[in-house]
Amino acid sequence: MHDPGWEQAAVEHVVDRLQERYEGVPTEIVETVVRRAHAEFDGPIRDFVPLLVEKAARGRLDELQRRVAVDSAPTDRALVQAPPVPA
Repeated sequence: MHDPGWEQAAVEHVVDRLQERYEGVPTEIVETVVRRAHAEFDGPIRDFVPLLVEKAARGRLDELQRRVAVDSAPTDRALVQAPPVPA
């Protein structure tokens, strides 16, 4: 189950990392930007599953397209053996 305390701690770490990366930007602005970005992901994670599946499938299909000749259809075995795409 989702642990809001863990998520909040992770977001605080994001703020810390971005403050280091953007030293010239006031802390309040970094915090505001991170909070607004976090609010965009307020829905349940299942909402993003189709998008993630599409991205992974698109990457695998791109790889297959490079491996398989254009004039021959890929076999089921080729589809299964396609390497996973990093997220």
